[in-house]
Amino acid sequence: RFRNASLSVIVLLIGLATLVFQPSSSAALSGCLEPEGQWQLGPTGVVATAGNLAVYSRGVTIEIADVTDPSNPVILGVTEIGGAPAAIAVSGTLAFVAADDEGFFVIDFANPSAPSVVGQWGGQTNQAWDIAASDDHVYVAYGRLIVVDVRDPSSPVDVARESTWAISKLELVGNFVYGASGSWLVAFDVSDPTTPEIMFHESGPYSSHLAANDQRLLMTDAGRLSVYTLDNPASPVFVTEYNDPATYFQSMAIDGTHAYITTYHDEFAIVDTTDPANPSTTATIAVPGDPRYVAVSDQTAYLTAEEGGLRIIDVADSTGPIE
Repeated sequence: RFRNASLSVIVLLIGLATLVFQPSSSAALSGCLEPEGQWQLGPTGVVATAGNLAVYSRGVTIEIADVTDPSNPVILGVTEIGGAPAAIAVSGTLAFVAADDEGFFVIDFANPSAPSVVGQWGGQTNQAWDIAASDDHVYVAYGRLIVVDVRDPSSPVDVARESTWAISKLELVGNFVYGASGSWLVAFDVSDPTTPEIMFHESGPYSSHLAANDQRLLMTDAGRLSVYTLDNPASPVFVTEYNDPATYFQSMAIDGTHAYITTYHDEFAIVDTTDPANPSTTATIAVPGDPRYVAVSDQTAYLTAEEGGLRIIDVADSTGPIE
């Protein structure tokens, strides 16, 4: 009787496990949020947006999701690359995914239901730590600035290498690339992509992350946020360093004069730099699951998390973000 009772318990546990892990409907597989604002589909990595689409990584796959209704996103297509994504940039219907030792991959998502890898650059001696993209060129950070012509996405070609500075992070704004090189900020004029010209370099705090638009350039290191204005894009002006001892910054995006930041304390913070001399944190919300990267588009923030999937937050009110 004891053996039969034990067997019954085992069968019961297996049945319960099957119920727990069995999706309740096909909607669960198509990407419905439960609860609203969190996509319960495991760890996610780098993220970018393209109109009503979110392009993000999960392991070595790149997924395309329709986020027209942020409360009910739907996965449209998935493709696999040959390396671990470190950064992603989007231009038109092409996604350029930096993958460290594997260089970068070019993904065509003109048909978002069937994204496909159409090209690859580098690998081994030509790695890609960070990446930015314009219509015809990709800018790669790999201990230097490398400019790659991608007019033929299937066959990317180097057109310039600027090795004066060991660039590890970069941002493209108009005709300027801003690069972080340890504790230095460097500005390159790339009006002619084949001949990047150093226009500015200035020492500051060590930077682990960089974000810029045509108004602000922000650099972070631990709990420090360095604020620059870009009235003259060739010559960023340092204004102040904002210290928030309660916030250990991890990743960052910028929209207008607001910075959207994930932290190592499982939080999402918004910092207002409208007055660049007096930045202030306008909101902080808990985001369990080790949030990593963030992208912002149309007053919506998209956060990836190591344990919490893709999270979508309404940031229309910078003092009261809503997940």
